[in-house]
Amino acid sequence: MARTLELDTLDHPGNTGTANIVLSSDGTTTMPVVNINGGAIDATAIGAQSASTVVATTLSTTGNATIGGTLGITGLTTVGGTLGVTGATAITGNTTVGGTLVVTGSTTVGALTTNAITSGAYTINGIYVKEYANATYGDTYSYGDGQTMNYAANGTNVGVRNHAFGYSCLSGLQNGNDNTAMGFKVLRVSYPWHGSGNTGFGSGALETTSGDKNTGIGYWAAIAGSGDNNTVIGYLAGQSGSPSGNIGSDSNRICLGDNNVTNAYIKVDWTVTSDERDKADIVPMEHGLDVVENINPINFVWDTRSDYWDIADTTDEDGNLDITKNESDGSKKQSDNFRTGFSAQNVKSALDAIEWKGHAVVNSEDPDNLKITHTNIIPFMVNAIKELSAKVKALETA
Repeated sequence: MARTLELDTLDHPGNTGTANIVLSSDGTTTMPVVNINGGAIDATAIGAQSASTVVATTLSTTGNATIGGTLGITGLTTVGGTLGVTGATAITGNTTVGGTLVVTGSTTVGALTTNAITSGAYTINGIYVKEYANATYGDTYSYGDGQTMNYAANGTNVGVRNHAFGYSCLSGLQNGNDNTAMGFKVLRVSYPWHGSGNTGFGSGALETTSGDKNTGIGYWAAIAGSGDNNTVIGYLAGQSGSPSGNIGSDSNRICLGDNNVTNAYIKVDWTVTSDERDKADIVPMEHGLDVVENINPINFVWDTRSDYWDIADTTDEDGNLDITKNESDGSKKQSDNFRTGFSAQNVKSALDAIEWKGHAVVNSEDPDNLKITHTNIIPFMVNAIKELSAKVKALETA
């Protein structure tokens, strides 16, 4: 049977009745709503006469929590609704907010899970944010290293589904959509930038890429320009120290790794699209032996020029990495890695002799970094074999 303890409160100024405390038989105690104008709990002042600072071990509410002063929590914080703090917030444990976190002062949180963040400056050691749709654009956020990152520069971004994790990611974005940036200075394009569909992971990846639908994965895997639909993977991929050279404003390119890569492994050969229904203006190729007889296969070791360059983690005014191009002196040649192949200059000379146009065999769009597509030499070799076979047959029947 429940028992009631009645406290007489009429002797105190301002009190008008009694306060009932119900002592249940199961050992629990029930109290009605009590207005406390002063006092302390666990040495923490509370009520209208209390200080504006609240220090607690844990905070757990099923509804909204509004704190007029400073909130300091050393343990776990769980708020089912909206957490509003007008002063500073310092939480060393994890924080889960079911609704919106509204802070007008500075906020330090160990790890944060919330649906929306508005106003103030945040220092977050570990962060998982479900949605920034209600964020106040232009606010600055930072991780535990203290370096800030702008989720939308100048408060004018109206894009959607953009995600940024790292120092200065997406800092120049204005109207772009569906961009994802993770790492130091990823997709940090000058304001205003309107790119969409870009994905960058790794410090410096796609730092000054202003195009659309580009993918950069790796340390300084970058495209310094306005190109679209490029994919660069690996250290310095897409930069001037990589096989592609500086992709810049080019589009629809793929580059894997930098010039230091010595071997590429895969179990099977590439399967290349070659359906005749996707080709037009088809005519027989006439050249063969006249080209092949002027191509001279070579043996060599790599002595890559970029191995002698000093590459800094900074960019010039055009967004390219700052590179000091020292001259080769042979000290970095790969003397233990003997190779066979062709000279791009030699193959180009053989093609120039027949006035061959285009870059399908030798790509000389970047004169300082000639490239060969070896498979495109095969048609010349097939024709050369057919010409030689015809001559053999003619000799056999003579």
